[in-house]
Amino acid sequence: MEKDDLHYEKVLDALLGHVEHDDELVRALEELRQQWARFNPKSRQTLGYAMQVGCGTGPLGAPVADTTLADAWLYCDFGHGDTNVASRVGDHGIDDRYQAAVLLVSNVAVCEVSTLNLVHRAWSAGAVSLDKSSFTEEVLARNQISKKITAMASGPAGTPTEELLQMLDQASSLEIPDDQTEV
Repeated sequence: MEKDDLHYEKVLDALLGHVEHDDELVRALEELRQQWARFNPKSRQTLGYAMQVGCGTGPLGAPVADTTLADAWLYCDFGHGDTNVASRVGDHGIDDRYQAAVLLVSNVAVCEVSTLNLVHRAWSAGAVSLDKSSFTEEVLARNQISKKITAMASGPAGTPTEELLQMLDQASSLEIPDDQTEV
């Protein structure tokens, strides 16, 4: 979203200030800007297709761009829980919206890799100063966390909470070997 600190326009504008002396990098940056702009659902541009749906033998609805369908999945079905899905995409179902989101997210991933490659090219050309480890350290989508289990109780669905608490009390007196407590 435009207001986010990492919106592509802000990132590319910041990078432009570092590469403006290199025509090749500026051209690559402007190509990236065009690629990123394709993902804006307000543009009504498509990444690959537009869809029309209709009920029974009636007329088909207006074509809806895949970017608009994907936006509806991200903000109505998956993320924010917006409730205006029908006004966004008409009779298109969740499967249509999900399939469009898959196309969008995979294209965003490709564009992100291209952006990172441009940053690497700018770094290699001496246009940006970054620590070399920025390109060599492993990046994880989430932190790896180890938690030590001190007690655990489980039971079939519907087991009363009181029974589970009693099992926890009994389990706290058991000795669990250290090599079996990390998850």
